[in-house]
Amino acid sequence: MRKIAKYTAATAVVGAGVGAVMYRRRLKENSAVPAHIFNAQQDQSAISEEIKLLLSNKGGGSPAKLFRYSTCPYCGVVKTFLDLHKIPHECVEVEPIFKSEIASHRYSKVPQLQLKPTLYGPLIVDSAAIIDTLCEKLPTSRTDGNSWKAQLSHPDVQKWREFAREKLVRFLVININSSLLEAWRGYSYIDQHDTIAPHNKLFLKFIGAPVMFLVSRLKTLPALEKKYGYDKSKVPPQEALRGVMTEWALEGLTGKPFHGGKRPDLADVEVYGVLQSIRGHRVYTDIEAHAAVKEWLDRMDQAVGKTDSIYKV
Repeated sequence: MRKIAKYTAATAVVGAGVGAVMYRRRLKENSAVPAHIFNAQQDQSAISEEIKLLLSNKGGGSPAKLFRYSTCPYCGVVKTFLDLHKIPHECVEVEPIFKSEIASHRYSKVPQLQLKPTLYGPLIVDSAAIIDTLCEKLPTSRTDGNSWKAQLSHPDVQKWREFAREKLVRFLVININSSLLEAWRGYSYIDQHDTIAPHNKLFLKFIGAPVMFLVSRLKTLPALEKKYGYDKSKVPPQEALRGVMTEWALEGLTGKPFHGGKRPDLADVEVYGVLQSIRGHRVYTDIEAHAAVKEWLDRMDQAVGKTDSIYKV
């Protein structure tokens, strides 16, 4: 047993070392072309035309392509938006280390939405930019007068969008990666993707798990401490996440079926979409134990069309 423990520890150290090098390289690649510059360089007239076709469901049998990681919360937000509006699309799982699926795109982060599935089809990158662009083009059809375009400047909607993208995401990260073993389990989702080669899956777990564990400890946790005054020694991550979901239930939903009232709005889309990135994980199951949140999740499932579990239950 002692030899196994030593071997496991040594493996984790090597994995973390190699992973740290690759993580720094990824950060450099990710910052090479900012999203707003990349999006500005795209053919805007082509983007407008393709969005118009997609929204009218007249794409000639050519759905958009969503390049994503299944466990990326921001990818989950985009997919939720597309599903809610019945915008035809297909998902392309990107292998997180080498990213061969998007190697020709000149932009190395996900999500990316390719509006026309051709080699040079127009792309929109960055989840907020994708959703904001689509909201600008959606018809004003809500009877409550709160159109999707109008929601982009609605203070309360924007408050909860930030809640989802900043606070909720970070508390999910420290729960999913609460230990090296939990971080390893977090990569079990890749076993469901046949497009990723077996040796790459092993490499991802060997490198990715230690990296995510370290990111959780050295980056995410300090960010929570600084921005929200979170103290892990006083409130365990699991309990803290329950508090975050209670905040959403009491202040976000305030007794309504959805934040948007009778129908979901952008706040609902963002919070739900972030959570779908861990659907099937034990952390998601724990969230479902909150009665009011579970009822809201069930209503969102019905509105969106229930999504598949990212993790095997």
